[in-house]
Amino acid sequence: MQRDDQGLFETLIGDGCSLITFCGLCLGLAGVFATFQSATGHFLPHDVAYLQMQPEELCGINECRIVHFMIHDRISFGGSLIAIAAIYVWMAAFPLRDGEQWAWWTLTTSGITGFGSFLTYLGYGYLDTWHGAATLVLLPCFLWVSGSCVQNLPLYQTRNGVRCLLHRYQSNGKRLQALADFFCCVLRLG
Repeated sequence: MQRDDQGLFETLIGDGCSLITFCGLCLGLAGVFATFQSATGHFLPHDVAYLQMQPEELCGINECRIVHFMIHDRISFGGSLIAIAAIYVWMAAFPLRDGEQWAWWTLTTSGITGFGSFLTYLGYGYLDTWHGAATLVLLPCFLWVSGSCVQNLPLYQTRNGVRCLLHRYQSNGKRLQALADFFCCVLRLG
């Protein structure tokens, strides 16, 4: 498709690298917020609702160690988000744009791990609107990027001889189908 034939959406999104940059920037801002909020010693509203006590009350238990652990945990989490954000932005700018296979695997593994661990909140009832809203924004972007980038990867051949031609899906509407086909091929590896 020539650039003149593309609509606004296709032009803005392009190969999907702008979306992974967007995901990285959002994760970076969340990391900065988590670090700042924790450094002030405040809990988030859903923390207070889940614990059913204020930080001051919790500080009365076990010499305030639980509160200090929670603050340490949040600051560590914020730092991790900032580091992941830097990696996402760098990968979008260089290896993903160049179609590097390892970069796609790194992004995919990171996304499965990150979104998968987040969804464990559903299992123990700690899901809050802040994390839910962020996931609803970032997960579609991540899936779109994975579907876009997978089209740029080379032909794969599994050990049992099944071939998966990933770049056969060229239209925007079939990017997620290409991603699903790719995972089906990966599952046959072994």
